[in-house]
Amino acid sequence: MTKPVRINGPSKLVAATDAYHKECMFAMEPSLVKLMDLAIEAGWDHDQVALAFVCFAMSRLDGPKLSNAEKSVIEFTRTASIHKN
Repeated sequence: MTKPVRINGPSKLVAATDAYHKECMFAMEPSLVKLMDLAIEAGWDHDQVALAFVCFAMSRLDGPKLSNAEKSVIEFTRTASIHKN
């Protein structure tokens, strides 16, 4: 018996398009919001939880496939996280 899928999979959109990215965000949002709520309920600071998501996501990115715009966002986020602390 297989486990039920808890996040919707992609439609037949082409990966690396804006529509695909938006669809992925829409599918993942409820789970990420719930995870963030659980962390905050456990006592973690809201901004630190959000920053942890960003740092984790950055560590999972596949660098060679990223566009220059995406790389700029990552660099901006890294700089912002350094100045926040």
